[in-house]
Amino acid sequence: MSLRWDAPLLAALAHELRERLVGQRLQAVYAEFEARRLALYFRECTLVVTLHPDEAGLLLLEPGEPPADARRLPAKVR
Repeated sequence: MSLRWDAPLLAALAHELRERLVGQRLQAVYAEFEARRLALYFRECTLVVTLHPDEAGLLLLEPGEPPADARRLPAKVR
């Protein structure tokens, strides 16, 4: 099943992510290439992006500890 994006949905998603993430401190990034999943570990939440043909979506989760092999990437979202 594919995920379809239309302009109003994408605008609402961008607004929500901007409201939630601006000013957040990124700690690490973890890519699972076979699963086509990317996790961004912030201090106050975790954003998981899945872009697999059978499963696609965004999840905004409670903060968690990045895996030991995650790439440390200290940054601040502007």
